[in-house]
Amino acid sequence: MAEHLWGRGRGPERRSRRAGSPAALVVVVLLALLLAACRGGTDTDGGGGGGGGGGESPPTQVETLDPPESEVTLEFWTPFTGPDGPFMERLVDEFNAEGTTVTVNLTTQAEYYQKLSTAAQAGNLPHVGVVHLDQIPQQSEDGIITPIGDLVDLLELEGGDFTEAVWNNTEWKGERYGVPLDIHPLTFYWNREAFEEAGLDPDAPPNSEEEFVAAAQALNDAGYTGPIWSNHGFSAGLLWASLFYQGGGEWTNDDYTEATYNSEAGVQAAQFMRDLVDQGLHPSGVEVDAELPAFLEGSSGMIVAGPWQLSRLAEGLGDNLGAGPVPQIFGEGVWAGSHNLAVMEGVSDEERQAAYYFIDWITRNATEWARAGQVPARAEVREDSAFAEIPHIPTIAEQVDAAQFYPAFPGAPELHFGAGGATEAVVSVLAEGGDPQQLLDESAQRFTQIIQETKERYDY
Repeated sequence: MAEHLWGRGRGPERRSRRAGSPAALVVVVLLALLLAACRGGTDTDGGGGGGGGGGESPPTQVETLDPPESEVTLEFWTPFTGPDGPFMERLVDEFNAEGTTVTVNLTTQAEYYQKLSTAAQAGNLPHVGVVHLDQIPQQSEDGIITPIGDLVDLLELEGGDFTEAVWNNTEWKGERYGVPLDIHPLTFYWNREAFEEAGLDPDAPPNSEEEFVAAAQALNDAGYTGPIWSNHGFSAGLLWASLFYQGGGEWTNDDYTEATYNSEAGVQAAQFMRDLVDQGLHPSGVEVDAELPAFLEGSSGMIVAGPWQLSRLAEGLGDNLGAGPVPQIFGEGVWAGSHNLAVMEGVSDEERQAAYYFIDWITRNATEWARAGQVPARAEVREDSAFAEIPHIPTIAEQVDAAQFYPAFPGAPELHFGAGGATEAVVSVLAEGGDPQQLLDESAQRFTQIIQETKERYDY
């Protein structure tokens, strides 16, 4: 998948999370986050391929989705340095092969948001780029991306064309900034052969607290004692967030002045995970990413990981792989992210028209992108017969309506993965057996002050 804002280095969708301890991990994560979250607006001149501008409205309104009459070459940047990268390359090649007046040059960038910031300062932004849903407020404030309300009007898009949750978060301060390309929810994977050996039905994965614990016990008794998640940061944090959402958890209050993830839902989620450790159903010490090789090597019978791991796991397990929604331990809800297509600051009128044509085309033709382990965001793509034929992804997609996202304000993901954030508290609970209420209280108190300062800074 792509380079996510808290790190990179795994297959899809991560930067380096390979720290030697929970504290070191969080420092690495925070540095990646702060590159985006702690910048003020850039003050550079628009022109050429881009520039800063504080998210000002485009100078003219695009009135048609047809390609422009003149030849236009668009520079398109993505952070897809993992195994999903070739799938995007094929999509762009397919677009270019149609032979319109629009040609797209694809560039894959490591350290993606840092590269965007540098390009903005140099007045050399690409024309179109991928922006994570939870980065839209910050990239707008930094003058990187521009409003695209006229594109939304032309396409007559609304929440029902995607999901209401993902659509709502494409807006910042009353302006629409992105068209969702995909939704990538946390995914439950199981080894069908291991399930059969443990006396479990491989066609009926667990979907309740009782069923999940029973499956973990049966697998453990059958010798599958490997981890379900890693106790260091990323996967533990995503599972905790999913359970937190299932319990009705909210990251903040309605006006973003108080962190509230230390609620009963947050404590319940952390305690459930710790109870599995205490019951001997999950190892107490699991290094970063250790659940993935354990699953591939056959010592783990079930794990949680992102859908961007699908191609790797399918290659390793073949027909023995099962993949689908995260079990509903406490109800509906799952952590999810989303890649959006955005138009950068500084494009000309003709470039904007070309960009709109490309964005509409690629989001409507996202079936190939689904093969990379991404659930297409547009409902019309998910309803197409070609999508239904892709292995596993349609089943994973069954949870898109339950997918939840961070609140829409600059730096919101820091509540989850920032230094001293929720994940650090959860890791302490898992690795050291700390009191979840106390640790989450301390974390929420810290971030209440941070989000109040952020709100004052950006005036929302």
